Amino acid sequence: MNKIKILSAFLCALLMGFTSCANDTEESTNDYQPNVSAARELTVGMADNTTNSKSKSTTSRSVVNPTLGNMWQYGDAFLAYNLTDGGEYSMLTAENAGIQTGDLTETVDNYNTITNYDFSWGKIQNVKAVGSKASGNVQMQKRYAILHLKFECEGQQVKNITSVKLTNIAGKAVMNLQTGELENTADKAGFTVTPKTAVNELNVIVFAQSNFNPTFSVETNSGKTYGVKITHNPQIINGGYYDLNVLVDDTTPWIDIHGIKWGRYNLQYDPSVTEEGWVTKFDHFRWGDVAAAHNYGYSGRDKFYTGTGNIQTQNISNNQYGDLPYYVSKGKWKLPTKAEFDDLMAHSGQYLGYYYDGLNTVYGVLFDPTVAESLRGKVLDKNDNVLKTSNANASAVNVGKINISGNKLKQFTISDMKRGIFFPFAGTYTDYSVGNPVLNKPGSWGSYWTANGTNADQAQSFTGQYLNNGQFYPCTTVGVSAQNPKRNMYSIRPIYAK
Repeated sequence: MNKIKILSAFLCALLMGFTSCANDTEESTNDYQPNVSAARELTVGMADNTTNSKSKSTTSRSVVNPTLGNMWQYGDAFLAYNLTDGGEYSMLTAENAGIQTGDLTETVDNYNTITNYDFSWGKIQNVKAVGSKASGNVQMQKRYAILHLKFECEGQQVKNITSVKLTNIAGKAVMNLQTGELENTADKAGFTVTPKTAVNELNVIVFAQSNFNPTFSVETNSGKTYGVKITHNPQIINGGYYDLNVLVDDTTPWIDIHGIKWGRYNLQYDPSVTEEGWVTKFDHFRWGDVAAAHNYGYSGRDKFYTGTGNIQTQNISNNQYGDLPYYVSKGKWKLPTKAEFDDLMAHSGQYLGYYYDGLNTVYGVLFDPTVAESLRGKVLDKNDNVLKTSNANASAVNVGKINISGNKLKQFTISDMKRGIFFPFAGTYTDYSVGNPVLNKPGSWGSYWTANGTNADQAQSFTGQYLNNGQFYPCTTVGVSAQNPKRNMYSIRPIYAK
């Protein structure tokens, strides 16, 4: 060095960190109180110094300890801001390893290529020049906190975690090297941590903040998902280590019934959305239609696939026809076959009833796989009495009306729906009208397409209906269910394809 420089040093690294549906339940069994005394070494991107390599690599960082200080290895990089020469920037490289002392050399490497940093900062004091060298002291202060995360759902630890996504939280920032403050943290897009292998707990680095209210979304190697939104705004401080057990809800969009992962919701599709294709716009479809699936007008009435047999996972005529949920979900979901609907009825109890949302009454059937073995494959009333065998025939049963005492209809709760899957009678589109399609019998009639085509004009459906005289037709695949016109627009309940 040719002159004495008073520097603010910023320890930089390619760290593991910031590129690594929810509810309002109480999210943690721990207070957000940091442990700032216990030593926990966090090893990230260790440089290869076993052979005392003289590589000037600036793409690695050695050992970060959240409580006792950082230990650098040969080749670690420091950015420096010159406080005496008008804000000149430099990069310093460690010439040896150390905890309390070490030698740094100014280098000409392009520090603009370093994208992730350790966000530790300090001002070099007591600078002394000895010939062409200078020495000084610096106390590095961390500008982040570490969350040690475990997740719990209904009393059981969530295991085999493959990703944790944090949203409503800053995932990047700009360090002011002169002051050590973090700036430009308004972007709350967050980040995702993806371990190399499935883990049961993990460390996540976050910026300090006074109102910490992210949403956690957790995925496991089985495809199950969990989530929670932090709502009580705890404070996260610099240098803190937070050992948290986060309580989450099961947000998995499917339920496994006899080895088939049934979606909890009907397919909803908007072709203008290119990421996943799942939104709340179009929710009734012609059989086998892909390219014109969003067309409810008269011009779309003949846009159905005229082939027969099973179209599950098929792409036909360059995505003009085929398995719609498989196409729009990029292979995550698919149309169920008649055989899979039959399997659903055989391995769960089929309750006849309705759901009331405070404004509307929607009739439908609930398939519950948790019923006693003797009730599986049966149509049930609200008191678990067997009304008939599921799918034995297409005949109705008398259940009465909900406003008359003694009716047999079960009023479904959210808790009921979590145990099984609810098929709402969402109506059908059978009469096309340009600009004004008419939904027939919403709330009392439900038809769901299967993947099976009967002939050029008809396909197999899964259908049920409730009449205002108290007669209830349970959902079935027998009778005339194989003779549904393909131009009719029915609901689709996909199954998980993974």
